[in-house]
Amino acid sequence: MKLEIGKVYGGDYYTVDLEESANVDHDPWYRYEYRDVDNWCEQTFGPQDIWGAEPVSGWKRMRNRYFFGGKDKLNLFVLRWG
Repeated sequence: MKLEIGKVYGGDYYTVDLEESANVDHDPWYRYEYRDVDNWCEQTFGPQDIWGAEPVSGWKRMRNRYFFGGKDKLNLFVLRWG
């Protein structure tokens, strides 16, 4: 797992990259590969934020990278999936 702080749409997000899958040819956006992780995030934090909109729940995903609006969410995620 790779942890880094990045900037997305002018806001600070903590990011976590999960290991890329070998199934990228069949599932390029990882809609199925990280279904369990996405379901856990939705149950724990609420619905995924919409790209380009104001953050509501404080998390979102693009491919194998998860974005969190606070260290508390990042830490909980790492404890569960790290």
